[in-house]
Formats: sequence, structure tokens, C-alpha cells
Amino acid sequence: MYLMEWQIWSHTISNPEQRDIAGKIWQDYGYSRFNQIPISESIIDHKIKYSTTPQPRGPYYTYNDKYLEIRGGMMEERRGLIGLMSLTWLGVGASGIYLALISIYNFFYTSYPVTVSSVIAFIFFIAVALMFFGIFILGGYKISRLEIFTHRHLRVRFNRVTRQVYIQRPKFCGGVTVYRWEDTKSNLPTESKSSPGIGERIMLGWDSINTGLPYLDYMAIGKRASSGGELRDEWEFIRRYMEEGPENLPKPRITSLLPLPWHGVSVQLEAMRAFFLPLSGYSLITLPIGFLAITLMSLLYFLSELLCWQPRWSKVIREAGEAGKPTPKLTSLDDFPADIQQKMLLNREEIEYVDDTAPKVIRSNPRKFYKKKKKED
Repeated sequence: MYLMEWQIWSHTISNPEQRDIAGKIWQDYGYSRFNQIPISESIIDHKIKYSTTPQPRGPYYTYNDKYLEIRGGMMEERRGLIGLMSLTWLGVGASGIYLALISIYNFFYTSYPVTVSSVIAFIFFIAVALMFFGIFILGGYKISRLEIFTHRHLRVRFNRVTRQVYIQRPKFCGGVTVYRWEDTKSNLPTESKSSPGIGERIMLGWDSINTGLPYLDYMAIGKRASSGGELRDEWEFIRRYMEEGPENLPKPRITSLLPLPWHGVSVQLEAMRAFFLPLSGYSLITLPIGFLAITLMSLLYFLSELLCWQPRWSKVIREAGEAGKPTPKLTSLDDFPADIQQKMLLNREEIEYVDDTAPKVIRSNPRKFYKKKKKED
């Protein structure tokens, strides 16, 4: 399910009026939509170790001397429900068309009597088909594409030769983006006691002050964890791969991008095992319910995979790191259409980088300020 990715991108390109409405909603919950970020939090040091036991949990789709590729997405375990509702919706519309065609056949090719009730039934079937398909065409597809008729999986590729990170998302979630590894940070602090824990994923972030873009970007990767230690071990695995290479690292198991029935089972287990283990009296009661939920969600997940496709990376990304091949261009504001650029720039004021050492808010050309401050230090 690409709901979170869609919401983040929709917020990024929303117009000021939509942002004002969202701001009022956030205020009702005691939050602010404005991001005040200390500059010190945007300084990234990939030499810091996060764990002494790097372990790949994945799922990894590719792993070699040049790059590794891991699954992205924040709500993978909930995939299938929107697909079921979408197919049910389309099925009702298709049933209306089918019954209308049956009525036409009976009117013209059988001795079925044409009555007022049969004509009313025919009009009703046509109306149902038009309503359900009309709503889908006018906007319902925007919800359906979160799970069906879209990318089968989001992918994040770490290329250690070009020292870049590539994110493959559908266009309605921002499309393919290219960032520097040096600008990539995670949500994991160096102190283990404050790490995210059960049910969390590694969350990558790219600050505007580093990328030069007028928005903050995020992407969750990997499986949900049963403890903060699992997240730290995986991020340490990726960090060492990028900084030191694949030598002395355990080789991850490669997962197929093809739709396979057990993918849904593994996704549900990664999300639920922390709530059922270790076994207790409570878990003995919830296990049967959990088993039924896992079975249903796994079937829906598999159906969603069957109704999606996996696009290839562009040629320049596929060849990135090979001898004599060009390095992919970093994502910039110019990569987006003019109207999208305008919306991004209008909404830039939601990001405020605050100097930790002085009560000064940086609002313009943060990359230039950051380089200047770094030279002064």
C-alpha cells in the first residue's frame, strides 16, 4: 500500500489553500505543519557505527559488488484491503453492464416479454454501471492505484560506486529520485537506548539543506522490526556496505520480484510475530484470530501482486557504476514540470533550518549557508 508515500507527495505539491486546511487540522491535534530543523541534525557522519553485528533482514532484490537493492514502503503489511474494495467496486459496475446486455439479448433475440418492470430493470442496470465506473474514472482510480495497476514494489538502490541512492516510486508518489549517499540519514540515533522498536522500519530522510530541493523527502525501507536492535543491525549492514564494501559482511538472501504466494505470508509474519511471541495465555487466545487474519491478508497481498507490474530502472541507473558509463544526475527542481515547481517553491516556507549557536532562522539558499558555515568551523 502506497498510502503514506502518496500523502507525503500530495502534501509536497499541494497548493497554499490545501496547506492552510491541513494546517488547521494539525493545529486541532496540537501539532504544527512547519518543520523547524536544527542545522546540527542535518550534518551526517557515515563513519559512526550503529552496531557490532551487521545483519541483512531485507527483503533484498539485488546484491553485488556495485549495489544492493532493498524493498521500500511504509505500510506493506496492510496491502490488499484497498485492492479488494476496488475490485468489488469494479465488479458491481461490470455486473450492471452484464445484466444490461442480458436484458438487451432477451428483448431482441428471445420471446421474453418487454414489460415496464423489465425496462425499469434495464435502466437500473445501466445506471449502476455508469455510476460505479464513472466514480472510478473521475477519481476512484487514485485510491485503487495505491495497491493495484501500479508498481508491484517500491525499490531503493544503494550504489557504492557512484555513492548515490536511487528511489523507484510511481509518478503519483514522486517518481524516480536520485540522492547522494552523503546526504542520506536514517531515523536511528547512535544511542541504542533511544532507538525505534517493535513494529518500526528504518526511515531514510533527505533534508532540504543538503539536497538543495525545496522539500523534505522520506522513504521507509526493509521489514518491520521486533526490536530496535534489528533496525540498528540492518542499517549498520547498509552503512558498512557503502563505506567499506561487501567484504566481511554476511550475504543477504535474494527475494524474487515475481508475484509469489508466500510473499504475503512473510510480510504478515514480520508485522505480527512481535505481538504473539513469546507464547502466553493471551497469545493462545489471539493465535487463532491471528492465523485467520494472516491467511486472508496473505491472499489479498498475492492478488495485489498479480495485478501490478515491476518497472525497470532507467538505462542510466542500470549502468551506473560501470566503466565508462555516466553517473546519474542528482534530482533537482528542474526535473519537475513548471506548475509543480511553482507549488514546491510556494510551500518552501514550511521548512526552517535553525542555527544551533545563534537565534537565526535560515530561509534562503540553505546549501550555500551550510557550506559557508562549514568553512568557518
